[in-house]
Amino acid sequence: MNFFNKLQSMGGNYVSRLGGADILSQDQLQELDPQQLAFYNQQKEAAKTAGMRELASRLSDAFAGRDIVGRASQRSQARDMQEIKNYEKTKRARQKQLDEFKEGLDLPEGLSIGGKTLLIGNRLANAGFIDESLPYFQMADKYTDKLTDKDKFSFEKDLRSEYDKQSKNVIDALNQARTAKKALEQGTGIGDIQAVFSFMKAVDPGSRVTEGEIELTAQAGGKLRTLAAFANKAATGKVFDEATRRELWTLMSEVTADNITGLNDLQDKYTGLTSSYGVSAENVISPYSFDLNYISTPLGTDFSSDRTGGSDGTGGSVKDKKF
Repeated sequence: MNFFNKLQSMGGNYVSRLGGADILSQDQLQELDPQQLAFYNQQKEAAKTAGMRELASRLSDAFAGRDIVGRASQRSQARDMQEIKNYEKTKRARQKQLDEFKEGLDLPEGLSIGGKTLLIGNRLANAGFIDESLPYFQMADKYTDKLTDKDKFSFEKDLRSEYDKQSKNVIDALNQARTAKKALEQGTGIGDIQAVFSFMKAVDPGSRVTEGEIELTAQAGGKLRTLAAFANKAATGKVFDEATRRELWTLMSEVTADNITGLNDLQDKYTGLTSSYGVSAENVISPYSFDLNYISTPLGTDFSSDRTGGSDGTGGSVKDKKF
């Protein structure tokens, strides 16, 4: 959301100027995820506190016969100076982190200038130093045609490690979705319980999911709480009817679709990196061993007649897909 990005970048001072009042509609507030909503409320409360302090100061000046406007201006200037000091402090701290990160870089020996530059830029970007990484990538672009085999191997190794780390959660979630669907298709009470628990673990890794007890983290969203209601029903031994199973899988499919989109976006990102620097995407992007069609279609879908398609929604298996 554009507003939230602005709020996050400008901090509580932006809300303070608006007196701490709600500047989002109820519909907009509902679009925030739990973390964004907590941040918004925190900034709003801070703004209210700052506003009350300023109001108290102005009332005090008024009763004492002091220059209300002039003293308010002085306080505003003092706050501006403090913001500058805080900014400089943050800037120095970031520079220290950057220096320490660079000192800790352990690059393979025998790399060319282009190889070293590319690896440094990539590691800076992966560590969150996006702006600082750009000059390295710009310089590395000049050496693209001169990268040695060792340069490319080292870059592939770095990218593979990053991809595996960033894709782990989403791949785990999709594997859990597959387990959940297979369990639902059993048509048994035990299968129903397994299906709900598997998917809750995928949606909220921090939740505690046991057969007799379900605890959700504070960040659990509406869909997860709906799943919890299904789980509580299953835990009592009540077997779901087919309509309930389809309803449950429809809910699961919404989250699964988001995970598939996330996986595809991640693959596109790393495919682009490999293409830009002439390295092999097949050596970077790990193949997965689940069928996207299976976990993105309704219960009872027949796959027996078509197992030769791709992952573009036209049907077919993409098991052990390679790039």
